[in-house]
Amino acid sequence: MSPIILVHLAAASFALPIAAIMAFRPKGDRLHRKLGKVWVGLMTIVATTSFWITGINGDRWSPIHILSVITLVSLVYAVVAVRKGKIDSHRYAMLGTCVGLIAAFLFALAPGRLLGVL
Repeated sequence: MSPIILVHLAAASFALPIAAIMAFRPKGDRLHRKLGKVWVGLMTIVATTSFWITGINGDRWSPIHILSVITLVSLVYAVVAVRKGKIDSHRYAMLGTCVGLIAAFLFALAPGRLLGVL
């Protein structure tokens, strides 16, 4: 397994439980902000490293890379929104990014995919 895939998997493996913790914790307190910064950093790593992971058939890009672009845009949007006090916009952007993370995780477990094989 290449180092880029290991970094990608490690970041995603930490991001998933943090997302679950954040979903059930009170919002806006100091721990929420700290975990949020860590989560945004991890998701940035996950999305960015995906561009060096080839497609299903060895192609450079696959449809899942669209999710990576959407993730990066959503993360920037969510951070800008919360800094401007637009909490609902922040919440929806983060929720969408979490749903994308879960969808990508489930897709990665599909038969024939690396995690599905492991």
